[in-house]
Amino acid sequence: MFILTFCAERHLSVDYQDCVQACCGSVALVVCVICLILSTFVASILYLIVVGNQWDKCETFGDLIIKILLSFQNKLWSYNDDDDDQSINQSIIYNAP
Repeated sequence: MFILTFCAERHLSVDYQDCVQACCGSVALVVCVICLILSTFVASILYLIVVGNQWDKCETFGDLIIKILLSFQNKLWSYNDDDDDQSINQSIIYNAP
C-alpha cells in the first residue's frame, strides 16, 4: 500500500490505472486490466457455485420438513386407541388453517 501511495504521489496519478501506466508502461496497464477482469469473472462464478450449493441444501432440508409433517399427519390418522380421540384428531386436521 505504501509503495502504491508513494508512486501515485510521485507521478500525480489519480487512480490505480494511471499509477500502473505511469510506473510500468502501457503493456503492464493492459495486463493489469485483463487480470482485473478475469479475477472479477472468476469471483462471480465462485459466488454462483456457493449459492447453488446452499440452495441444494435448503431444498433437501425442505424435503425433510415435508416428510416429517406428512409422517406426523399419518400418525394422527392411524391413532385408533379410542374413538373419541380419533374424532378429535380428525377434527384438528380438518380445521387446520
